[in-house]
Amino acid sequence: MLSYKWYVMKKFSIPKYDAHTFSMTDTMIVKGLAIVLLLYHHCFLQTSVDAVGGKIDFFPVSSSVAIDICYSFKLCVGIFVFITGYGLYCSFKKINFHRDEVCRWTGTRLVKTMSGFWFLYVVVFVVTMIVDQYPILRYFNNGPFTLKGLLYIVLDFLGLAKMFSTPSLIGTWWYMSAAVAFIVMFPLLYKLKDKIGYIPSILLASFIPRLIGTGFPGDKNAIAYLLALFAGMAFAEFNLFDKLNNIKLCKNKKLSDALTFLIYAALIVLAVILINQIKRKTFWELHFSLSAILIICFCKKYIACIPAVRNALYYIGRHSMNIYLIHTFFRYVYLGEFLYSLKNALLIHTVLLLMSLAASMLLEGLKKLVRYDKLVTAMTDKINKKVTQ
Repeated sequence: MLSYKWYVMKKFSIPKYDAHTFSMTDTMIVKGLAIVLLLYHHCFLQTSVDAVGGKIDFFPVSSSVAIDICYSFKLCVGIFVFITGYGLYCSFKKINFHRDEVCRWTGTRLVKTMSGFWFLYVVVFVVTMIVDQYPILRYFNNGPFTLKGLLYIVLDFLGLAKMFSTPSLIGTWWYMSAAVAFIVMFPLLYKLKDKIGYIPSILLASFIPRLIGTGFPGDKNAIAYLLALFAGMAFAEFNLFDKLNNIKLCKNKKLSDALTFLIYAALIVLAVILINQIKRKTFWELHFSLSAILIICFCKKYIACIPAVRNALYYIGRHSMNIYLIHTFFRYVYLGEFLYSLKNALLIHTVLLLMSLAASMLLEGLKKLVRYDKLVTAMTDKINKKVTQ
């Protein structure tokens, strides 16, 4: 039994788990959970169910309940942003706050964050071009090549398509614009919270869009997720995961854990109910941030303590960004008819996850084959050398 566990952990590069710290392992576990929820959310929105005539089996719950749950899963990006805030804070606090250091940090973070997307973009562009010339449809509207269309390609490759409201190869890639925005803005946000504190910073992030008359910032806008980003920073700075883990509601440890579990579960159920009762445009922070924080805390304390589930989510989490970026091609562009012909919600979700995971594994294998990591390292080294000269 021990040798089997050792083989599994070595084969899938699963590290030992420490329940008392929020480490890189935890971020992968949380990302794994987020991507599982995200695929369910994308697969079973009301529009998707209606498009296939509503002929999907959601056993053991009814279709209406399943779709309500589906809408409540609109928190996955918030989870990713929280993890981003946590990780950026841990990285940024190690440098001195002056121009050269900030420029070096920003440049290297952008390359490390975007390098995986750049590789995936090129592969997907080439493959879809061979299959059905899909990029010509997206960038040139099936017309002749134009400078404008070529500019669209460059902006999409750089992850800036959403920022400039230009066409993208696939809609879910909007997040790359948010990822770039978070990294570029982070030094200013870091300085802001140092000057005025977290609560005023969060209030500003929530109320400025309302005060200037823009209203709902949209669920594909970095502004909508600033609360989640600040929350990730605060959890990192004040070590809140450890503090929450050490809370004891009574002297009996088992009873305390049981009560804590019930409180978390009740809050999550309440969040699901509120998400489906309150209009998203009225209180977007509930959907994109507060619910996400609840799920992350619950995952850390209860889901991650189950070895088999923890290991599975960790492995999925390592591929989460690739799965996020590529799954829509399977679900929407090429294999949607096949997927929904399976008719069972669990089966549709599982097959989509496995297909996306397999595609990610192929991508990562191709990266190793062409030694892409060496190119990324060379790029970051060049940025460091140029800035420090």
